[in-house]
Amino acid sequence: MYKHCLEDVYKVAGESLSKVLDAYFPEDKDQLVHWFYDPNNKALDKSPHDFCKEGKQDELENILISLAQGNIGS
Repeated sequence: MYKHCLEDVYKVAGESLSKVLDAYFPEDKDQLVHWFYDPNNKALDKSPHDFCKEGKQDELENILISLAQGNIGS
C-alpha cells in the first residue's frame, strides 16, 4: 500500500496553501498528511486532497483562513 508523505501534500497543495497548512499543523506533520488524504473529512465533505485535485486550492485556503479567524462555525 502506498503511504503518502509531506512532500506529496506540498506538491498537490501548492505553495500558498502549503503555508496555511503548516500554520494549522505547526508540529505534527504526520497528522497533516493524514488529514489531507482523509476522505471522511466531516467539515469539507471530502478530503482536502480531493479539493486540490479539483483545482480548488484557493477555496480550501479561504475556508481554512476563515476557520482560523473564527468566521465559520461559530
